[in-house]
Amino acid sequence: MWVLVGLASKAAILSFLLVAGASEDTCAEEGHCDSSENDGVCLAILAKPHHQHEIRLRVRHILKHQHFNFAHVFLVVDSRSEIPDLLAVNAQKLVNSGKLHEWVTVNYSAEYIDEVNTTANLHPEEHPPDSRWKERHRSVAYKEFNEDYEEEVQIAHYFAIDRCKQRYLALMDIEVLWMVQENFSWIREGLELLWSNEGMVLVMPAFPGVEVRKSRSRPWTKTIEKIHTTLKSSVKAAETTCDHPYSLAGWVNLLDIERYRKVGPRQRVREHRCGGQLVKGKRCKSLAFIRGCGGMRHWEYALECVICNRPDLRQAQLLDWNMAWVQKAPILAFRSELAEMRQGIKAIENKSMSPVLGMDFAVKPKNK
Repeated sequence: MWVLVGLASKAAILSFLLVAGASEDTCAEEGHCDSSENDGVCLAILAKPHHQHEIRLRVRHILKHQHFNFAHVFLVVDSRSEIPDLLAVNAQKLVNSGKLHEWVTVNYSAEYIDEVNTTANLHPEEHPPDSRWKERHRSVAYKEFNEDYEEEVQIAHYFAIDRCKQRYLALMDIEVLWMVQENFSWIREGLELLWSNEGMVLVMPAFPGVEVRKSRSRPWTKTIEKIHTTLKSSVKAAETTCDHPYSLAGWVNLLDIERYRKVGPRQRVREHRCGGQLVKGKRCKSLAFIRGCGGMRHWEYALECVICNRPDLRQAQLLDWNMAWVQKAPILAFRSELAEMRQGIKAIENKSMSPVLGMDFAVKPKNK
């Protein structure tokens, strides 16, 4: 259920935001990135080799709508193989023009994967929750639920988080479309929520129609009693903890890295939410739990599982999509044509077209 948040003390928050907003709003309309240790927020844009043709258009569009002076802005290319020449050329042009501080490729070395594995617990049987694990009833293996299962290790999100040396990180997939009112910053709104609320790990921006979206509740093997039950802030927002799939944060979010680090190994948190299905011939909700939050899951599924099942953690989403909204927008939404993508972005920005409601991008002529 959506809850509008109330007022809270803002002294510490305002002091932080005034510092963040004092310098020129680079990485926004001007599209240039000047380092500032006081901002405390990184921006990481995740891309893959097949984005080589659209990368410059998309990065410029993303930066135009952030209206925030980030301490560090970087592009993360998720690839295990050689980077296409065109991608390297276009990424470097963004750096040379001052729109990015750097572009990097994900480190898929065995050493780094082992390091990530201490948190991700990609192989659940290697990470028992306690010393009595083998003597007790074991949870369902991660392969028995396939909606969030990865065929191979994917660590781009982990790598981007490790790359940021600030407390906060705006983490977003490159395949997004933004529309933000002039001088409005969803980052500042998100920071206020993070500063005002204990246990808040991340905040997501609004999408068109976010306030009327409907989620379907799932049965539980036991009730998770949350420690924090109300939001404190003047920001128009709602808590989305356990609000699957709207609580999945993989495509865009503002992350409190300090709190994120305290989430700990994924497999040590038991998952108590299920879909009512049979598990090895038994009703899901009759079990003590289904599985751990570790395994070969997408980063966002594993993190969402922990936030949902730990009593002390939570997340939220902004609601005022009249001020700022974002949608998933792969090039397929533009019939795989770069020219159509350019025209679509222009039409949204000059308000000659308006979005349909939902998380996925599609447009219709305005006032029709």
